[in-house]
Amino acid sequence: QRRHQAVREVRQSQALLDSVIETSLHGIIVREAVRDGGGTIIDLRLLLFNKAASELLNRNLERDRSQGRTMLQNQPDSVERFNRFRRVIETGESATFEEFYRDGGFPKWLLVRAGKRLARHVTEIAIQFRGVPHPLFQTPDRGIKPNLIVMRIQPDEGIAVRFTSTAPGQH
Repeated sequence: QRRHQAVREVRQSQALLDSVIETSLHGIIVREAVRDGGGTIIDLRLLLFNKAASELLNRNLERDRSQGRTMLQNQPDSVERFNRFRRVIETGESATFEEFYRDGGFPKWLLVRAGKRLARHVTEIAIQFRGVPHPLFQTPDRGIKPNLIVMRIQPDEGIAVRFTSTAPGQH
């Protein structure tokens, strides 16, 4: 009975996570490291993506994933980007960088965030929303905190949502 309840809860969490990822307006791509016999990371394989990522990059990411194609197979000139992601995996330190991407003659600047946090043993996906161009209020320390959705996959499944708000009449 407890096992069936646990399986049901995991399936519900997975369905919720899938729906949040798929309906996000931000492109989300998850890759896994491909290693050689000595354990060195030699490429990255696509595991998960959402429709927004496929549209943003104007690529058939489902085809790439189903064929098992890797980052360097699809984009041999992306060695610098690959090395940035490899450093994140090897060091556990997150990275944020801008990247110029040309798609069919239409140039785009992408803000890329990559991370792997080893200090805590959890699996989670965090979506940080863009800040507002003209904020109406600030936190007491004068910094404006971004809206955030964090979906924890393990060890304790759950979702945390943080929205910047103010008490009526305070500002």
